[in-house]
Amino acid sequence: MFIMMAWYKIFLDHPQSTSNSQGYWCHGFFSVFNSLKGIWFMLLGIIHGIFPIVFPFSTSSFLIKTFVKLVQAERHQEEMKKYIDSDTLAKINKQITYEFIPKPERKDWTTGIDFQ
Repeated sequence: MFIMMAWYKIFLDHPQSTSNSQGYWCHGFFSVFNSLKGIWFMLLGIIHGIFPIVFPFSTSSFLIKTFVKLVQAERHQEEMKKYIDSDTLAKINKQITYEFIPKPERKDWTTGIDFQ
């Protein structure tokens, strides 16, 4: 019994500890793959700091894309509450404005029926 509890605590407790739990392999793949990509983009950021003409926005784009993935995963609400205050959210909303772009109509090509 102790071995099973230790196994759970070591390998499964954290991936399943949020409202949107993940399995061991899913969590592990995302964590390892994203971290390796992060190391690469941080190195590009160092090179960019020395030679600004190369790799513009590479590191910042990686960080923003990673943040979007974390938000979409719906697993990090408590961390976001800890680090992102309402002023930061307001600044994000102020910097990002989208014009409404209507979705194109999608109709079944065989019947012409709109299925939105």
